[in-house]
Amino acid sequence: MKNDQNQAWVADIWVFRNVPSHYTYLIEDKHENEIVVGCQVVVPLGHGQANGMVLKKYRSIPKQNYKFIKKRLPKKPVISREIIQLVRWVQDTYFLNPHKAFQTVVGTKTKRSLISTSPQATPLIQPYALHPDQQTVIDTILKKNGTEFLLHGITASGKTEVYIQIAIQMIQQNKGVIMLLPEISLTPQFRNILHQRFGNLVSVIHSGLTPKERDIEWNRIYQGHATIVLGPRSAIFAPIQDLGLIIIDEEHETTYKQDQNPRYQVHDIARFRAEENNALLIYGSATPQIETYSQTTVEFGSQLIKCVMSKRVGSHHLPDIRIVDMKENIKGGSSLQFSSELIKEIQHNIDHNEKVILLLNRRGYAPYISCQKCGHIHDCTHCKLSYTYHKNKTFQCHRCDITVPVTNTCTYCKKPSLSFSGTGTQKAELELHALFPGTSILRMDKDTIQHSREYEEKFNAFKSKGAILLGTQLIAKGHHFEDVTLVGILGIDTTLNIPDFRSCERTFQLITQAAGRAGRGKKPGRVIVQTQNPEHYAIQYASQHDYEGFYAQEVAFRKSLWYPPFSDLVHIILSSPSLSDVDAYSKIIVPTLSSWEEVFGDDIKMLGPKAAPVPCIRAHHRKHVLIKCAPSISKDFKSHLKKLPASKKVKVIIDLNPKQIL
Repeated sequence: MKNDQNQAWVADIWVFRNVPSHYTYLIEDKHENEIVVGCQVVVPLGHGQANGMVLKKYRSIPKQNYKFIKKRLPKKPVISREIIQLVRWVQDTYFLNPHKAFQTVVGTKTKRSLISTSPQATPLIQPYALHPDQQTVIDTILKKNGTEFLLHGITASGKTEVYIQIAIQMIQQNKGVIMLLPEISLTPQFRNILHQRFGNLVSVIHSGLTPKERDIEWNRIYQGHATIVLGPRSAIFAPIQDLGLIIIDEEHETTYKQDQNPRYQVHDIARFRAEENNALLIYGSATPQIETYSQTTVEFGSQLIKCVMSKRVGSHHLPDIRIVDMKENIKGGSSLQFSSELIKEIQHNIDHNEKVILLLNRRGYAPYISCQKCGHIHDCTHCKLSYTYHKNKTFQCHRCDITVPVTNTCTYCKKPSLSFSGTGTQKAELELHALFPGTSILRMDKDTIQHSREYEEKFNAFKSKGAILLGTQLIAKGHHFEDVTLVGILGIDTTLNIPDFRSCERTFQLITQAAGRAGRGKKPGRVIVQTQNPEHYAIQYASQHDYEGFYAQEVAFRKSLWYPPFSDLVHIILSSPSLSDVDAYSKIIVPTLSSWEEVFGDDIKMLGPKAAPVPCIRAHHRKHVLIKCAPSISKDFKSHLKKLPASKKVKVIIDLNPKQIL
């Protein structure tokens, strides 16, 4: 050990255990040069040992209880200072211990020796004719470093080419690019586009890869072989070097919010990384979140620069959207889920070799099972939501991931009198085969797609030989099929009637996005929306392609009830297998909640503790507290959340600005 006035080299270590802070260890002389910030090491801990990462290295007078680092782990990568700062931020923002934050951002990556792929020095620049709107947007964005933009472009307005042109400029400046997509299903299409333009500079990372494949792609990025990263939510953590551009395509999608611990929001992480790197940040959407769009207005401080593209590329027009009142269908005695208008239009497309996309955002065969004798609803024993009947002769709870054998006997009165009502994609598929025999019909939902490569196979099959593609919202986003001239939207009332303040926004977005799949080629598009609420403003504005009108009415509703963007939300969920434990803890925290109301006064409004809208999931009972707080005090209020009493029996989940409150 070096001994200058009793000083020695020491290191602060994030120990990969469930501990709240770092520990300090001594560095032996022989390890002084190899132990660096960001490297991973083995350290003694208690009566055993643990892995960890060097957070800080410095000279200090060591305390007597300091122990020596045992060794460095040479097969583990050295984490950059920027990624370390990101881990720190994630830890603080989402109430995590250092290990959980490290797992979220980095995971268990192994350093691999990659064969040099001689990455291209410059991208393949092709002479693309840009629409004036596209060129104006590109020029506007490239003038300002470290700035956030909302690219509000209607469907098929050419947002992808704008992304590519700006990415080209970044690559020519030796800067890296992260492009985020809302779904794995979109990665094949975008991967092919980017590979044509950027070759092997592109790396695609997502959960559908094997652990080895993910490791290889992570190392390609880490070692600088790939400078453009494409993928869904988790790609925001890619160890890209000299980050110059982050793109969040279809930024309105709820998939950008992690719905399990840690419940991070991609937008917030992207903003942090962009600020740290003085990088451009682009949110792209035809139907931006109300919160995102509000940030372009003077009322909310004009934090984002709005760039508008209001015309489709190639002079194609937006599709004509017709609303069909399904109450008339019911009055006519029809039991089919397809109106006569939609059936007629589908037949027209089949006769003219034009393709059809049908959106029904509900899986299974029948989503509502009841007893005809006693009226009892056949529901999940864990969460009390109705089972969905599937044609493989099972009842499934899609919330709890529970499957039970099918029975026709009521569990309440024991009579063999169960009835199955409502429509899911399985039932709709059978109806389509009966209506259009011999027609190539493909179905896409989570029951038919188990692996990421199956997305590509299904879409390619539809593109080459399919006539009708039926599916859930998986098929409503970003896909480009020039032969699709008809889109039918079924069961939209299910989305509209969800007990959540964002249900109108999601209805508008889903209709607009699904409608955007029609008329992207030379022939005009038509859209039929089937609904029992034809006069609802979300449906009316969507049928008119009027985002501004919808925003004005929706934001007035939000203001009247002090919902985002006028407030920030904090959702506290109390969960335990024991209802009595949840009840007891909910009483314990009442004094703490009351003290917050005293401190912040009218700047917060609190609801609960009370039973959650879904009071039981996976045999865990749930209560919740919903807090609305003024954005001006959000940062200060967040520090108080750490003062909630600890509990060994009840899991306390804190969800900042949740995307659903169920």
